[in-house]
Amino acid sequence: MQRKTRSILPLHIAFTIILASATAWAQEKSPPTPAEATPAPKPSFGYDGGFFLRTDDDKYKLKIGGQFQTRFEYFNEDTDGVDPKYAVSIPRARLKISGNVFTPALRFEVMPDFGKGSPTLKDTWVDGELLQGWLILRVGQTKRPFSRQQMTSSSSLEMNDTAITDKYFGAGYDLGVMFHNDYGKSPAFEWAFGFFNGTGDKPWFKSKVETDLATADDGTQSATTTIDEKKTAFTNIPDRFRPAIVARVGYNYGGIKAYSEADLEGGPLRLGIGLSGQADLDTDGQRKGAVKGDLDFILKAHGFSLSGAGYVSSAEKADKDWVDQELSALGAHFQVGYVVSGLVEPVLRYAIVDPTDTYADTDFFKFNREQEVLGGLSFYFFKHNAKWQTEGGAALRNVNDDGGGTSDHTDTVVRTQFQLAF
Repeated sequence: MQRKTRSILPLHIAFTIILASATAWAQEKSPPTPAEATPAPKPSFGYDGGFFLRTDDDKYKLKIGGQFQTRFEYFNEDTDGVDPKYAVSIPRARLKISGNVFTPALRFEVMPDFGKGSPTLKDTWVDGELLQGWLILRVGQTKRPFSRQQMTSSSSLEMNDTAITDKYFGAGYDLGVMFHNDYGKSPAFEWAFGFFNGTGDKPWFKSKVETDLATADDGTQSATTTIDEKKTAFTNIPDRFRPAIVARVGYNYGGIKAYSEADLEGGPLRLGIGLSGQADLDTDGQRKGAVKGDLDFILKAHGFSLSGAGYVSSAEKADKDWVDQELSALGAHFQVGYVVSGLVEPVLRYAIVDPTDTYADTDFFKFNREQEVLGGLSFYFFKHNAKWQTEGGAALRNVNDDGGGTSDHTDTVVRTQFQLAF
């Protein structure tokens, strides 16, 4: 009996060692419990809506993206003696540089545009987050928070460009200071309030011209004009201060991407609605004071999208003070589309701008009424990042005749455009 015990003792020891090793190996290979699991570290570089580099603590981040559009446009103006116009152009060629420094709460963006034949500067701002997710201070050049379609990035439109209402009621880029709550990310409640220079971002030609008068023996005078080429260039540095106050509030429901047209995300009903207003003051005495209002919306559901806006504006009377304004124009636009299989979207748009009798056929409104009727077809290869958009339709104008009457004109427009954005 004792021999048997001794003979099987090594077997017991070997079995114990094997069992302990197997248990340890199983524990090592088994997944950790939720309490033991640690999140994977964020990548230091990669692509996420743009190519990025960042530090492990997220205090420093650099992101580079771009937008490139190539367009063919045909425009036939219904006016005697005016030939059709058609050309290939590059309306936008933009480089977007953004990120944060020192802390994720201090962000910046710089976006030069090399399209349309001359470089210009678009977004150039710094955001400082004062209260997380609620109060952000932006300083620099940015879009005034007025009109949803104007505020939507040109890379995220359903058609080649915005409606005609944007030209007459839109705000565009301007220099200034703005408080907001990151409305571009479509929080449930969005708001923005800004104080801007009022001159916009459009460059103008600035030159130094000197004129010398010479008197001949017979008393006649002649003038010689000299242009100093060293002081001649395009610039968008403001040479006057015409402040504008702009405010916007809005509500977003269902997690909608309220500043991206077309329902490429899909899903149940989502809705965004906004109200904005701006007051252009007349501190420079140019009699260009105005007040504008806008009520806009966007609805998405299961590939279907419907958006639109209504506009109203008043303008300063030429011989009166800023407070003596009168109604200058009304306008509206509506746009509807349906994305099929996430790839193809037919789109329809109607827009109207109707100036009052006092302001019709002026330097700004060179018509009594203008309407736009367009239909289009968009192909989304990689959503808005790579798409082909084609549209065509009519621009209907009612203008004053030389004889004192009015006449209707129907202009024809066709556009097709490819966009690559990253």
